[in-house]
Parts: sequence; C-alpha cells; structure tokens
Amino acid sequence: MTRVMDSSLHTSHDILSFVKDINKSIKSIPNTEFACNKNVEVSDSTKLEAVDSLKYIIQKLGNWTKLFDPKYYDRTRFGNQGFRKWHDHIKMMCDDLFEESGISINIIGVNEFPKVKATLLNSFGCTSRLDYGTGHELQFIYFLQMLYNLKILHHNDLAKLAITVINEYFELVRRLLERYSLEPAGSKGAWGIDPYQFLPYLFGSSQLISNELISPMKALERDFVEQHKDQYIFMKAMKYAMDMSKDTPLEISCPMLVNIAINCSWEKMNEGMIKMYDIEVVSRFKSDNK
Repeated sequence: MTRVMDSSLHTSHDILSFVKDINKSIKSIPNTEFACNKNVEVSDSTKLEAVDSLKYIIQKLGNWTKLFDPKYYDRTRFGNQGFRKWHDHIKMMCDDLFEESGISINIIGVNEFPKVKATLLNSFGCTSRLDYGTGHELQFIYFLQMLYNLKILHHNDLAKLAITVINEYFELVRRLLERYSLEPAGSKGAWGIDPYQFLPYLFGSSQLISNELISPMKALERDFVEQHKDQYIFMKAMKYAMDMSKDTPLEISCPMLVNIAINCSWEKMNEGMIKMYDIEVVSRFKSDNK
C-alpha cells in the first residue's frame, strides 16, 4: 500500500523536541536492555519491525566499507578517496536497500522518499570536502524524525531506536572517520565537546542519570571506560576519544569534557548538553534551512 502524506515531513515534530524525546526515552537505561550486538538478518518469510529494519540498513552500510579498502585509493591532503567510492556505492544501492529492509518506497511514500533518501545520504559526511561534523550527525536525526512523522516510527520505539540504531550509526561514523581519515567539519578543536560528534555524550549522559555507582569522574578513567564501553553510549564515546588522544592527556585533548565530568552530575551534564546542542547545532541547522 502506498502511503499518502498531506503534511510536511518536518513540521509535525520539531527537531529539538524529537532529540529531547529520544533523550528522555533512555534515561537510566543501559544498552543491555536491548540486544545491541545482535546482527539483523532479512529473509522473505520475516517481516522486521521498523527499528530492526533501520539497524539492518546501518549494518549493511557498514559492511560495504569492506569493499573500499583505503589502501587502494589516493590519500588527499584531507581524507581518503575511498570514502567517495563508498558513498557512491551506497547512493547507487540505496533504493534496493530500503526495499530489502522492509521499509520500502511505497511505505515511505513515492513523493517523500527522495527527501528521506537524500537526508540519510547526507548524514555520513561531505564527499567533496571529505569531512564530517555535527551537522551531518543532525541529518541522521532529521532522517529518523521524517520516519517518525510518517508514522513509520512511533514513540514507544524511541528507546530501542536510540540504543540499537543511533548507537550503531555512531559506531559506523567512527569507522568511517578512522578508515577514510575524514576531517572535522566546522570543528572547535579541543574547545568543543568533540571534534566530530555531540549526541553520544548527550544521549549517553541520559543513560547514566540516577546511576549511583558510576559518577561522571569515572568516565575519565581508562580502565573503567574499557570495562563499561558496551553498556553505555557515553563510555563508548569516551573510549574513542581516549584512543584518538593516544598519549596526550585528556585534559589537553578534551578539556571541555574533563571540565564537565569534574564539575557536573549526570543530570546537570545532560541538561547543559541539551542547551548547548540547541545553540551550537540545532540553531545553525534551522538558519541553514530557512
């Protein structure tokens, strides 16, 4: 059945409200509530729920990075050409991938699909500049918001969506950054939360609200982070930040993160990050789309 939509894809639910709803849905909920590491399989006899279909899409996009080994492509001054080849491939395969996942063009809507597809493709970085930043990250949330407004995703999907799909997206992005040496887009360097990503810290801090066993200071301890990286989105992000910092102390490579961890509770951190996200990311997104 072809879905008919009379309303705009992006007016029935404000993007910041959508971020807040996702944030609230995983308050005090660890990754272990859902089977995060389980691969999603597709067969003709199986009809997937929308969240599982989206996880399948992200996993498939990740698997396709294996087809474009960076050692076979030129390294430019900024980034590796293999990223462009990977992106060309996913653009070519995107229609079939949606059909295969169960979220078909007819389910999304023939008129709506081009915008939905373009927004997903925009969420992995810029192929001309070979960079990635929080604007691309927001595009992925915008993509999910479109599916929410189309009633393909529902409010009771949000916790599972955050922990199994959005978290999987964060992992795919980190793989792209490392594999293809993408530059940070519009980065504030060490004086931002992170040169590339913001939402792992926002959503991740929500998971740890009311956790009396894990204080924010624990997120600065490498051994502790390693032990809990699969349980909490925040810890996985810290593990990546530590790995990228290598021998540089976090106080130098990520001073804002260290300052927040030292001075805030998880709840205060989360509240502050929502405000910062609105100012630093969402407001710029709105101005760019006027």
